[in-house]
Amino acid sequence: MEELQIRLASEARSRLENARPPGIPELLWQVELDFLCEMLQNWLVFEINRSHEGLAPAYVELTFGQLPKAQLPAYRVVAGRHTFDFRGRIDRIDLSADGTRARILDYKVGVLPKTMEGKERISLMAGEQMQLAVYRAALSGLPELSGVSSVQGEFLHLQPRDGRTVSCSFDPQELVKGVDHLPG
Repeated sequence: MEELQIRLASEARSRLENARPPGIPELLWQVELDFLCEMLQNWLVFEINRSHEGLAPAYVELTFGQLPKAQLPAYRVVAGRHTFDFRGRIDRIDLSADGTRARILDYKVGVLPKTMEGKERISLMAGEQMQLAVYRAALSGLPELSGVSSVQGEFLHLQPRDGRTVSCSFDPQELVKGVDHLPG
């Protein structure tokens, strides 16, 4: 794990330095840089701690719809006389070694909203949470996932306020229910 932490810190610092905002004072930049690197280290620990779940990253930045180099067609929704073609970029898809389970991840930077915490959270189809249902539906066009029988969804919040990584997961049944609520 130490080697991964060192590699992540080196890569993060290099990329962040290349993206440094102009005019930011040196001391302020160093504080911000240190904090961002610490937040990424916390994310790495979070990912290592859940590696026993048997899911590993298989796709990153998978595009669908009318985007350059899209790997999947648009996800089409027909609602009455209106047709909507969704397009997007799925941050990450994890797969099990046997290809039967998957997890769709969408990274968020910011505090997990109260409406997404605990058992009283709002349903998958409320507000921005529709995003995971659309992503799930779009995946039906990927032949490499034809053996997947169980897909969970997750918003993964990297929280700048305290540096924690917080997951808001939706089990496969919630995701299917969300897809079923999309007009069709």
